[in-house]
Amino acid sequence: MPIEGPDIFYPGKLIAITGGIGSGKSSVGQMIKKQGFVVIDTDQIAHKLSIAGSEMVKAIAEHFGSLILSSDGSLDRAKLRNIVFNNSNARRELERLSHPFIYRRMEQLIKDSEKNFVFLLIPLLFDSPPPCRIHLVVTISCPVDIRIQRILARNPNLNEKLIRQIISSQMSDEQREKLSDVVINNSENLDHTKKQIEKLIIRIRSL
Repeated sequence: MPIEGPDIFYPGKLIAITGGIGSGKSSVGQMIKKQGFVVIDTDQIAHKLSIAGSEMVKAIAEHFGSLILSSDGSLDRAKLRNIVFNNSNARRELERLSHPFIYRRMEQLIKDSEKNFVFLLIPLLFDSPPPCRIHLVVTISCPVDIRIQRILARNPNLNEKLIRQIISSQMSDEQREKLSDVVINNSENLDHTKKQIEKLIIRIRSL
């Protein structure tokens, strides 16, 4: 379903892609990007804003203390992750501090776009909606066990206990699906996912 928000200076349509950790949002985003669409990944924005001296890092360090900083002054995301996923209040505070910076940059990238459609990868779409109107919501769905396998394969520094904590802190696939216009099942092979993306693009072009 569309997410209401203030119109920004952008004449096209905004399509949000969401899903839990390890569901395959980035992979789906890459497939869509190869079709010639603009894809803005808020996780990538967060990484870029985690450099030493950024306003976002200053705000987070002021609240959580300098212990969450790396030796070069950048944000130590691993330390911060261990703090916030053991404390729901800390997690909400981190979102309150970081999301305005992330969404401000996202909005600028949207305004700079010259395409008719822009896809936004937003993991916490329903927990912390962006300050703009979303015309179509897509959820990437995948069973928890497969998601855990994928996360461990790409990041062996994480352990299964922490991954399950992160997953349990997020909405379930069932909850996201009820709030979404389109669901892409990403539990099988790439061809299966690509066919669903093709159907999605046909629907997008009809908006």
